[in-house]
Amino acid sequence: MNEITQIHLGRQQFTIAVDAHRSLRTYLDQISKQVGGESDVMDEIEMRMAELLTTRGVTGEKVVLKGDVDYLREQLGEPKDFGDQTDETVAAPDDNLQRQLYRDTSDAVLGGVASGLAAYLAIPVWLVRVMFVVFALAWGSSIIVYILLWLLLPEAKTPSDRLHMQGKPVNVDTLRNFVAQTPLRENAKEIGDKAEAVVTTTGPVLLRWGQKLFDVARVVIGAVLLILGVTGMIYVIGMGSYVLANPDKLFEVGRLFPVGATETALLVLAFVAAELVALLVAVVGLGFVKRRWPLPVWLTAGIISLLLAAVAIGIPAGVAVAPHVADRYNATAWHDTVSTTSYTSLGTLNLPERTRLEYEVAPAYDVTFMGHGQYDKSQLKATVTDGKLSIDAGNYRDATKCSDLCIRTDNLTVIVHAPQVPTNFDQYIPRVGEAFVPDGPDMPMYRYRSNASTW
Repeated sequence: MNEITQIHLGRQQFTIAVDAHRSLRTYLDQISKQVGGESDVMDEIEMRMAELLTTRGVTGEKVVLKGDVDYLREQLGEPKDFGDQTDETVAAPDDNLQRQLYRDTSDAVLGGVASGLAAYLAIPVWLVRVMFVVFALAWGSSIIVYILLWLLLPEAKTPSDRLHMQGKPVNVDTLRNFVAQTPLRENAKEIGDKAEAVVTTTGPVLLRWGQKLFDVARVVIGAVLLILGVTGMIYVIGMGSYVLANPDKLFEVGRLFPVGATETALLVLAFVAAELVALLVAVVGLGFVKRRWPLPVWLTAGIISLLLAAVAIGIPAGVAVAPHVADRYNATAWHDTVSTTSYTSLGTLNLPERTRLEYEVAPAYDVTFMGHGQYDKSQLKATVTDGKLSIDAGNYRDATKCSDLCIRTDNLTVIVHAPQVPTNFDQYIPRVGEAFVPDGPDMPMYRYRSNASTW
């Protein structure tokens, strides 16, 4: 039977056997004497001891025994061995130790993700930050990755965490060396160990200007993302409200989507997902400007979860709905043929934009008009004067029915039928290899189509 007592070690309370307490007290006194009684070093050593005991399972009502103190000695080393190594040797990473991935908030611009990855991969932190910015501007994918890593990676709160992050052993010597190298830990976010070393040695002016340029770039990028995000949120809300209130005006040919409660719900889901993406872009921008993440972790996790759920539900639902929308579009198709007398060339063509003009060999002379949606048959005209075919379809439908927010889906196709191709067809349809291009950006889109073997 052992007597027990209560102690505080690294701000944590432990129940310890009396003999173990005597051994631990002796060990701490030896360490204090060896490190010159530095309070910061002793605080870090006690925190490391508490961490080791917790990892060993000594928590709650469990008692610290003599064997646990011997375990601490094995992990932290014997006092007589302290100080035998040089600072360079102590600070060097151990290849046999596996680095652990943390967020390094001591050198953070936002959440310390980039600096933590840089320490884990043993590469310059600026390289990781540049990669995040490039991918964010190019595809936006790194924004989601950064937020997920921010939520999932633990923060390196103690010197032990930072030593683990750098692949260094955690013992009294490395802790003492770490404390000695970071006398300004309270200002680490503003200065950083590397910046402090450079400022006090070489290139102070260049470093200061580089830091200022980096801060300016960070604020500018954040402001751009914030503006884009807020603008996107406003646009999505306005567009969503208009479309849900006017579903019949979404497509030029009539109501194709949404039809029914299921498709309406799918459309709402799409707008919700777009709104969440815009919100995340705005929040990331605000985080860049303020140099800290502006939302609580639980709220960020909730937004990302909603976005992922919307995508997971919306993609298969959209794939299932697409064939029905295509069937509705095909059901609006129409064609009308106007017979004419014989002709040898083309005359005046009055055709709307996005018209496709084709020629097809046929024994009779006529013109076929093809399109989708409602149209005015009286406005489809094909006349022959002095052997020249003139086509007028410029007003075949009311263009005012499709607003600026309308999706234009009614491309008119005009097929000219005749035994021989009109002699001046090349005037309207320049040929480049197998492709046909219009005469200019504002011209109708003309092209050949012929069943004749000579074409």
